[in-house]
Amino acid sequence: MAAHLADHLTQVQIDRLRAHVEAEAEALRCDDQASWQKLSAEFHYLLAEMTQNPLVQRQAQELISRTLMLVKRYETSAGSACGCDEHRAIFRALAGRERGKAVKAMTTHLSLVETRLRPTLCEPVGPSLEDALREEIASHRTAGAAMAIAG
Repeated sequence: MAAHLADHLTQVQIDRLRAHVEAEAEALRCDDQASWQKLSAEFHYLLAEMTQNPLVQRQAQELISRTLMLVKRYETSAGSACGCDEHRAIFRALAGRERGKAVKAMTTHLSLVETRLRPTLCEPVGPSLEDALREEIASHRTAGAAMAIAG
């Protein structure tokens, strides 16, 4: 999608994207998390729409909807600032018609979204395996030392 858009965006589309990333930045500056999340999702919808490909638009809509549910549940406000910066990087590459940079910026952004969600999804549920083993070894050493003293 990014490669295609870097080659085919019109000036009107570039202006529309510019206004959109500026609105995202403003929502973030005002600490309006709900508006920023909505605008963030719309950024991706907007890109899909600009391809003028119904298949891409439908696929993007499904992926964006699923991702947005996870972002609303798990992403921190710090992640919002990162996402906003990433959208600006994508926009700059697209507006500059820099295909390679646009693809790299989009790939990086999507990877970072996944990374920002992962740590909160994998919260520890108890002591780590290393801590449990260390505790078990210590209790066996203590029991062995007590047996040696008693014997």
